[in-house]
Amino acid sequence: MASRSPLGPLAARSPATPVRRQQPAEQWLCFALAQQSRVAPHPDPEALNGSSICMPLRLRLACLESLPLFQGEHSNFEVRAGLTLFDGSTAGGCFFGNTVFSAPVAYDMRKSKGKRGFHVDLDADIFFHTRVPLAGDLSAVVEVVLVQRTDDGIIEAEYSAVYVGSPRYLLLKQAFPEQAYPPQQLTADGAECRLYFMLETFPGMRAWLPLVPENFLLSYADVVPGVQRLDAESGLPTQRFLGTTSLLLEARLASVHAVVMCDLQLQLPDGFLEVVRKVLLGGGSPNSPGASKPGGYGGSAARLPLPLRELQNCLRLRAAVHNGRTFVGPTVWGKPGTLEVADGQRGAHRITLTEQLPLAWVPGDVCVAVVLELLLVQGDADAENPSSSSATVLSWGVAAPFSRVSGDGAALVAEGPKQARGGHCLSLF
Repeated sequence: MASRSPLGPLAARSPATPVRRQQPAEQWLCFALAQQSRVAPHPDPEALNGSSICMPLRLRLACLESLPLFQGEHSNFEVRAGLTLFDGSTAGGCFFGNTVFSAPVAYDMRKSKGKRGFHVDLDADIFFHTRVPLAGDLSAVVEVVLVQRTDDGIIEAEYSAVYVGSPRYLLLKQAFPEQAYPPQQLTADGAECRLYFMLETFPGMRAWLPLVPENFLLSYADVVPGVQRLDAESGLPTQRFLGTTSLLLEARLASVHAVVMCDLQLQLPDGFLEVVRKVLLGGGSPNSPGASKPGGYGGSAARLPLPLRELQNCLRLRAAVHNGRTFVGPTVWGKPGTLEVADGQRGAHRITLTEQLPLAWVPGDVCVAVVLELLLVQGDADAENPSSSSATVLSWGVAAPFSRVSGDGAALVAEGPKQARGGHCLSLF
């Protein structure tokens, strides 16, 4: 069964409208774009590389004590916490990365202290890994969110719980390693609400740390392709994206497979040589603002600077495994065996790779894909790793490595001839 796109484009369809089954590459792309859209960029990414050691962490949000009772028209609000990283070293400070939320929970009236407020058990674990020194200016910012549901139990609105005359955030400053549990009282201009939490190193995360980017906050509700997840209702292993619980605390990794891509051919449409010519003349990507328009060159510059044979020596194919969150495993490079004009197709060319591209670490998951990139290398074209040279991505495509993946991650490698469509980094492809 195909999962729903995390971006939600199917929500506007009528129930009677037939929905086309998503192909694996489309599932991967929707998931990758959804995760990318959650991240707010840091204005100075280099500032996040303060240490050579990446620290795996678990932030345990235990409970809220003495929280005022917020009531809707017909019932009490539920409560959940939203958490975002904050860097105080920049001018004015900045939020960056994604925001993660705990599950909505109800007030615990049995632990009520009357006018002094109410008790709310959050019981939320947040996982992330970072190179930023924790004793410095890194903070985890917690916002209390009120959740309103309809009579059918559907969430219809959410509100930030703002204390009168105070900020709406509780800053967890310098939480690790000096501060013991429970922490100091966190107040908002005289309010007695306290947040109890614990931040600790979490060595168990090292098993799946390569599957997520740094400084990305994760809860059990987040899908990490390559880590097994369970259906929230049945408790059985699943490959769905929604209504799941990822096994992050005691991680169970999906089975890992070796995939070999061979007899690879790239069909390059009419206009490929024009793209290469622009890059070699310094225009960069034809979609960039500084790129010259076609036909804007005169004299000898209107001809491709390199013959096909020399151009072939400057092209490389890069293959890497991506799980919708980050590249995983080693990158493999390939050199074109031939670059020739395609028969019967005006202006089109074909690249054939005579060597194999072995990918030794491919986790079994429906949201794992092989990303193929065609690069033009303008530095040392004979280098074993052309990424150290000046290289420009001309186009990219995605290939699904598996024909079937079971709930527990056991996968069947998609053997036989396959076809992958190009990506959209250039409108040409």
